[in-house]
Amino acid sequence: MKLCAITNYQNKGYVNETITFNKILNSLRIPHNDVYNFNLPNITYSINKNYTHALIFLDYKISSIDLYNQFFKELKIPKIFIIDSIPQHNKELNDEFININVNGMVNSFCGLPINYQLLIYNNYADGFLFFNDKDVNLFQNYYKLTNPKPASVIPPPLGDINDIKINFNNMILNKNIGFNGHPSYQSGMFNLLNLIKFNPKYNLNLYGAHGRDEVLDEMIVNHLTSTSNRIRFKGRLKNDEKFFKDNYIYSNLSIYDTFDYYTFFSLLNGSVPIISDSSGTSLFFKSYPFIVNNSVDSMSNVLEIINTTSVDDMKEILKTALEDIKHLNNDNINERYIKFLNSL
Repeated sequence: MKLCAITNYQNKGYVNETITFNKILNSLRIPHNDVYNFNLPNITYSINKNYTHALIFLDYKISSIDLYNQFFKELKIPKIFIIDSIPQHNKELNDEFININVNGMVNSFCGLPINYQLLIYNNYADGFLFFNDKDVNLFQNYYKLTNPKPASVIPPPLGDINDIKINFNNMILNKNIGFNGHPSYQSGMFNLLNLIKFNPKYNLNLYGAHGRDEVLDEMIVNHLTSTSNRIRFKGRLKNDEKFFKDNYIYSNLSIYDTFDYYTFFSLLNGSVPIISDSSGTSLFFKSYPFIVNNSVDSMSNVLEIINTTSVDDMKEILKTALEDIKHLNNDNINERYIKFLNSL
């Protein structure tokens, strides 16, 4: 078996998507010279000759189907689409945000219409890999495939099994809440704003980069920082160690996500994640006490519990949560990928 990856994610500056892509490649031992983009002319001949399977990481933020339609027609080896987000669900959440908060604004969502997405999936996909069960259900709701395709839920890996451990040297008690990623409505920015409003002892440090919806993201960040002087947007994160030391709490109050790496990284670095039960990430924590339902009362109550829990007790809570995610190691994920690919 010889795998390659084909993507249009490169050089777009995404946070979570880039980490996901690189972690999957690393676990499957796919070197970067086995990574291709859709713009290389006549590359499909070489791919068909030298590889047995292609993993497709397709960013739906594209304006035309023509390039991809032609590429997939010429690609003859099995094509497995890695579904790291459900485009139509993101679009509908954008519509929801605009209808509630920005009356009269046109949705700036830029991506393939759902009928073109469905065309690609129907005509060219030989299999699908999802990160969690929620996304399987969302995908089936939005995309009515003509013929069922093989699919499996295989989350991305966190790294080698020996590296999935907690570094408590970064654990410094303070009243700061951190976030790193795509500062969007989907990422729970308004949940965070409500949390900060009703908990005046806390500060919020936002890091990240505008994702696929630059206009809305910038609008949201500007609204948050102008509403409270305890909310600061600091741009791209450049120093992980300082981030985790500066922020005792990490926020994942997402309305929708699939697998938020910095939620896991925060736990592994001694920062305490608060996790929304509407996020796909929450599905990986079976015995974690700081999962909330995004109401102000629920979020504030958990914040108070964290505040009154001693550092020693918090270390034990994080150690227990660690057991829930140890299976997300390179060897286990690699084995599951190979098993699925062999079944096609």
